[in-house]
Amino acid sequence: MPKKTFYLDTAKTDAIKLQWGLFWKNFSISKNDQVIGEAANAKELREGKIFKLFDGRSISVKLKRVGLGEELEILLDGKPIAGSSTDPRQQVKIAFVFLLFIGILNAVLGAVVEFANIETLKTYGINIGSCILGLVYIGLACLVKYKLSLIALYLAIILMCIDTGLALIYNAQMRIGIGGLIIRVIFIMFLIRAISGIKNLKKEQGNVHS
Repeated sequence: MPKKTFYLDTAKTDAIKLQWGLFWKNFSISKNDQVIGEAANAKELREGKIFKLFDGRSISVKLKRVGLGEELEILLDGKPIAGSSTDPRQQVKIAFVFLLFIGILNAVLGAVVEFANIETLKTYGINIGSCILGLVYIGLACLVKYKLSLIALYLAIILMCIDTGLALIYNAQMRIGIGGLIIRVIFIMFLIRAISGIKNLKKEQGNVHS
């Protein structure tokens, strides 16, 4: 049974726990080991539920369609709970992690293949260019996380789309599986979601121009 813990304060002392069964059945939310709300199935969650805390605050949960899947929106008095899928900081963090992973993977593979002169991997398009591209992704990742740069995020999305398009052509020619393409598409979807995350954080800071 999946379980998740979220904190309602920055000190991480005020926690709520969510758990549910297969296909979102028997969903429950508890605080201090006391159940404060339940939903029988995914249908109820899609309609949305509001649960009252003992101190008067309210938590709303709603199962929402996002891309090809669904995710749980969790709000405390109308605002995303830290660490939840609709939390702007979490959205930016995920984009940063994905870009950093892609960057490091490209940089390391490109460097190893080039300096070790591994011809087999060079036939897959892995070379010094991959290393340079990896460093670009790492730079964009840092700009996204630490500068909340929309321009850097847009560039990262464009690069990922170009890379995915080239991989699609290469896979068609070599008749290779599409597993890698699916992963790229998932990465792009999370990067696109981070756009609204950055915009919301910039609104909090009073700056939405960069």
